Parts: sequence; C-alpha cells; structure tokens
Amino acid sequence: MTTIAANYRKELALGKYLFILILIWLSWKGIIWVLGEELIPIEQRMFPELSAVWESFNVWLVTLLVNTSHFILQVLGYQVYASGRDLWIGQVPGVNVGNYCLGLQLMYYFLLLMLVSGFNRKYKAVAMIGGILLINALNIVRIAGLTVISFEAPKYLFLAHDHLFNILVFVSLFLFVYFLIKYGDQQFLKESQTPS
Repeated sequence: MTTIAANYRKELALGKYLFILILIWLSWKGIIWVLGEELIPIEQRMFPELSAVWESFNVWLVTLLVNTSHFILQVLGYQVYASGRDLWIGQVPGVNVGNYCLGLQLMYYFLLLMLVSGFNRKYKAVAMIGGILLINALNIVRIAGLTVISFEAPKYLFLAHDHLFNILVFVSLFLFVYFLIKYGDQQFLKESQTPS
C-alpha cells in the first residue's frame, strides 16, 4: 500500500509541475497578447501606452546588446559597424536584432521556474540574477558570432542562427541549473532528499 501511495504522490507532483509549466507558457502568451507583437503598430495595439513603454525597453536592450557586441568585435580586430538594430562587418550585410532575438521569453520562463523552485528565497534571487546575466552574455556572444558568420561564412548563417546558437544557449542554461542544484543550496538538497 505504501508503494502505491508513494507512486501516487510522485505522479501528483509531476502532474502539478507540468500544470505549472503550462501556466507559465500561457502567461507569456497573455503578456504578448496584451503588449502586442513587434510588427503591429503601437497605435493599433490593445494598450498603446503600455506597449510604448514595452517597446522603449526593447529598444534599450537592443542598443545594449548591439553596442556590446560591436565593442567585442572591434576588440577582436573586425571593421564592424552598428546602426540601430543592425550590426555588420565591412561591406557585407550582417544581422538585424528584432525583439524576438532579445531572449526576453527565455528570461521570463527562467525567472518563473526559479520562483516556483524549492530553493530558499535568497538562493532564488542569486539564481535569477545569475540566469539573467548568463542569458544576456550568451545573447551577446550569439549576436557577435552571427555577425562574424555572416561575414566569414554566410552560407552557414541559417544553420547557426536557427540551430547552433540555440543549442549553445539551452545547454548552457541546463548546465547552469544543474550546477545550481548540485553545488548550490545545500539546505534545499537536504530537504529534497529526505524520504516522504
């Protein structure tokens, strides 16, 4: 009887976790529905004033990421140019950073998953800040890398953009969470390993 009860508790916990994942995904869809897609003019969105603030934040983040990538490529010796959302080397077309490229959706998912994790509050805060910094650092590497690929080997740009850098980001985040769990919050580990 205890085996059945233990299995039931495990399945219930898994079901609860999957339900939370679906809620997190739906909440992001709701946020984008309220704020509006990048391609829709701000005046035509549901809440134009709120969308204007959102777009201002996106422009600020694009500027930060493009300028940092620009600086890194200059340090590496490339004759790189930046204008607004565009970054390119020499006279070769480079990359254009859209709102979807900012990693905001990934940051949102990561933050909410950390919030619902079993870590203590202080550790959650450290993990959330570390995750945001890691995602942005990886995004800078991605933007700079795609700019170099568009210059050096443009035929591989699609592969790098759609697959290579996505794999790099997700593997890096997976390893970050793995090390958070393995070497981080010892109190959480002790609580999670005690039998029910």
